[in-house]
Amino acid sequence: MKITTFDEYLVDFEPEIQERLIELHEFNCNFVPEAKVTINYGIPTFVLNGNLVHFGGYKNHI
Repeated sequence: MKITTFDEYLVDFEPEIQERLIELHEFNCNFVPEAKVTINYGIPTFVLNGNLVHFGGYKNHI
């Protein structure tokens, strides 16, 4: 299944990692509220006149 939303992206992570990713998501939403959230390169991406911020969860880091 191709992931198309931030909520779908979170599903496969453990709760602690989900919390961290949600914190990053909320920070970016508050910092640049006019940016849109999409999935690019398989990870959440904030877009505003092009890619603004990519972030994602991995085995050993976020």
